[in-house]
Amino acid sequence: MSEKFALISYSTNNLGDEIQSISAAQFLPAVDLLVDRDDWTTSPAGAEGTFKIVLNGWFTHCPEKWPPPQWLRALPISLHISRERYRPTAVAPPAQMLLEGRSLSYLQRHQPIGGRDRWTVELLRRHGVQSYFSGCISLTLGAEPHGRRGDYICAVDLDDTMHRQLLDRTRTPVVRLSHRDTSGGSFAERCARAGRLLSLYAQAKCVVTTRLHAAMPSLGFGTPVLFVNNAVDQYRLGGLIELVRSCSAEAFGNGDFDFDFDRPAANSGAHLPLRQDLIARLQHFTGTARRAFALAPWTQLGVKSLSDPDV
Repeated sequence: MSEKFALISYSTNNLGDEIQSISAAQFLPAVDLLVDRDDWTTSPAGAEGTFKIVLNGWFTHCPEKWPPPQWLRALPISLHISRERYRPTAVAPPAQMLLEGRSLSYLQRHQPIGGRDRWTVELLRRHGVQSYFSGCISLTLGAEPHGRRGDYICAVDLDDTMHRQLLDRTRTPVVRLSHRDTSGGSFAERCARAGRLLSLYAQAKCVVTTRLHAAMPSLGFGTPVLFVNNAVDQYRLGGLIELVRSCSAEAFGNGDFDFDFDRPAANSGAHLPLRQDLIARLQHFTGTARRAFALAPWTQLGVKSLSDPDV
């Protein structure tokens, strides 16, 4: 019997989560099952047997529901363990609950664990779990020829002040985008909306963003990117922010950064060793060569004919 594969799905308002699934799906020969990240329920119901799964992303809203079930044969890679308690029903933060009891034993059985950020790597090591810095799985997106770039800048989750400051500093049309999406829909529909964002990032002149999961895919696509760091949870950026040109929100407002929006220089390439290692590990785990995410041409995404730069 051939191997079966599962993919993590989500119940959030953040399309950055679906971007994580799109990145993992590149390495799966098929998606036989969807598994909700926060409660491990499955779709469709009644699926039997064991499934390989790439265990990547941010964990978790529901630490009390860890560890994952035994019928999932997991590769924990590009994993972030949060120290924030997001639900009042949680007894303790994930950074405590995932590092004790059955959950700790689970991580030890699956070591070495690929930590998405250096904070997670050090947390795991302090608890006796072998870990290495893998970076973000979205770094594996792109690197396929996709023709000429569009003459537009993607401004992703910039607040109104930042957006006006960007408009004042460029002659290039600016497309305003957001990862926040409250429109609901099925997982497939949300992945389609996330895929539209990725296609826009991949073919933009440059991307300016406060979102980690716009910055990391942009590196993968080879799109020049400036990360405006206004994160309240700075600890989750360790190791990743060094891969990308960045500045604080204050520096962005003051113009104290080295980035030409109209003639952006290429990214440094610092992410490339992590990218290649991620691809090798994921291909080895699934036994499948990466199938690069298929881009929609930017001319079909409403950019060329925009009269209002906000989308």
